[in-house]
Amino acid sequence: RTFPLEGKYSKTVGLVPIACFLNHNTNPNAFAETKKDFIVIKVGTQVTKGSEVLVRYNEDKNNQLLLRHYGFVTADNANRFV
Repeated sequence: RTFPLEGKYSKTVGLVPIACFLNHNTNPNAFAETKKDFIVIKVGTQVTKGSEVLVRYNEDKNNQLLLRHYGFVTADNANRFV
């Protein structure tokens, strides 16, 4: 999974290996906040041992873009068309 990052001289994307452990959900319990050169994962609710940390990959991606970028679609996507 890549995240947009802003470097000293340019904007780019970066691989964030630990982010592969974050699963997509339209009702997430956490969110990823991109800072200048790092990512912060913040949880909004208590996450119990054994529970998943869920983020929303991108609020405005329709199923076609989710399929192309991440390899899946969701039934509850407000923009669900392929």
